[in-house]
Amino acid sequence: MIEEDERVKMAATTVPKLLGHPAMTLDQASRLHVNIAACVERLDALIAALELNGVDRAWVQMATTIRNHWAALAEDAARKVLLVSGDTLKTALRS
Repeated sequence: MIEEDERVKMAATTVPKLLGHPAMTLDQASRLHVNIAACVERLDALIAALELNGVDRAWVQMATTIRNHWAALAEDAARKVLLVSGDTLKTALRS
């Protein structure tokens, strides 16, 4: 769990930089979103397993907090996908 917390903290500094890069392509944004969404799914499964096994609520809360950080990054990545796909569509329509 501690490693996951460190991972999401690192992602919280790296992902916004990636999303802010003006040359990010639709493919790159999409892949980033898919990978972050997989982290959310992994934490959802972990939370369910912790709750099912009656693990101390503090651990469930920690996992939920980490999951919510991943979810926020996934939302940011999804917005970038929409933005880039709109830009791609505008460029295609001008051609």
